[in-house]
Amino acid sequence: MILVSFGIGGIPEYDDSFQKAIFDWVDSGKTLAVTTQVPEEGCDLQVYQVGKKYSDYPGILQAGDMTTEAIVAKIMWVLGQTDDREKIQAMFEKVINLDRQEDIY
Repeated sequence: MILVSFGIGGIPEYDDSFQKAIFDWVDSGKTLAVTTQVPEEGCDLQVYQVGKKYSDYPGILQAGDMTTEAIVAKIMWVLGQTDDREKIQAMFEKVINLDRQEDIY
């Protein structure tokens, strides 16, 4: 799943139910890529408090400055190669054909 965050990486907090739903879903073995609705900024979950708890959570990938189209293609390719969480993370973060700027994030 691709979650489009606010700004550079704000994930809304209404109560603990939204965070619990995301963590439970990811803990069930599914992969989540977080991007932003602001393509000029990129996504960095470390910037704001509302994103930090998601930034290093296993199974949650940060898309950085990738476009949504690049994320979809890359996730489909990665998940076709492996279902190992560590390999998914490594393959998603590897720059392929300039799909993201490697020195920003």
